[in-house]
Amino acid sequence: MTAGRLLYTLSPSAANPRNSEGAFVRLDKQELLFVYSRYCGDSWQDHASADLYALRSKDLGESWGEPFLLLSRQEEGAQNLMSVSLLPESDGFSLYYLRRRGLQDLTLQRRLCLDGGRSLSAPTAVMQPPGYYVVNNDRVVRLSSGRLVVPAARHTCRGEAGASGSAEALDMRACLRFFLSDDGGASFYESPGGVSLGVSASMSGLQEPGLVELKGGVLWCFARTDLGRQYECYSLDGGYSWTSAQPSRFTAPLSPLSARRLADGRLMAVWNPIPLYNGRSQQAGGVWTGGRTPLVYALSCDEGASWSEPVALEDAPDHGYCYTAMLPLEDRVLLAYCSGGPQDGGCLNRISIRALFMQDL
Repeated sequence: MTAGRLLYTLSPSAANPRNSEGAFVRLDKQELLFVYSRYCGDSWQDHASADLYALRSKDLGESWGEPFLLLSRQEEGAQNLMSVSLLPESDGFSLYYLRRRGLQDLTLQRRLCLDGGRSLSAPTAVMQPPGYYVVNNDRVVRLSSGRLVVPAARHTCRGEAGASGSAEALDMRACLRFFLSDDGGASFYESPGGVSLGVSASMSGLQEPGLVELKGGVLWCFARTDLGRQYECYSLDGGYSWTSAQPSRFTAPLSPLSARRLADGRLMAVWNPIPLYNGRSQQAGGVWTGGRTPLVYALSCDEGASWSEPVALEDAPDHGYCYTAMLPLEDRVLLAYCSGGPQDGGCLNRISIRALFMQDL
């Protein structure tokens, strides 16, 4: 038996082969906005055509309206737009998203919205100059000090990448970079404290990082690897410098972990706990799943020093579950994640929104 209650699913179709990787923002007491990448055409690959679409809920996620276009790739002159983060502001919210123009130009952009998702300001770039930076969905963090921290994985390209987006030109061994803003997101600068894995056996390096602020201002950063578990590092100065990366307690395939502080102060982590041991397939039912099942959560009451036993959210063996967005509310936490299976063409292609109720945690 799995935990929580499934509220909504967004399935792919022939002209919309992938709905993927989104984030929530609360607009008022009852109204929520969920923004995600909607792919079009005949491909669901990461470099294929995608725009940002949104869903609106007026009852804290119990029901959702029809999807509507929020921002098109044509407006950005981009191959696609993806990996959304949303941060509430005093007079609206800020929208962060990856704009892909090729292997030499994948960078995070920021726009402001002051009218509930009906119009957006002009974009500003988080990274300058352009490079290939991966920032997962729901990853931009505002610290208790007001500083904004963007955890990014930087990949280098081998030679001229060209416009085709050929994966052969990309070095998958990523290192961590952190971008900071002390003026509310008007401008960002790169921290000098980058982190590399330093393990020659790894072909992934440190990918798709996320972070949580612990009590006392310590920042805990986690990143996926191909070594059977998440690796972690810490900052004691607001993201300016970082410790070396070490293996964490969270086993996993090459799939990201998400974590957030709940309304009652506990930490929640959501991830895939089973690594790709010898003989475990990344395929099921004829489609790629990445071994990303089950999807579980665990709770910590002591700032991550210890964690509860994992509880299954989803566990179908022929599906994959990943790229979780989390929205803690007073009586529940909403989770949105990729949840595809054979009927969807792959694990990245369907979105599910699930509620976990605080009285049950």
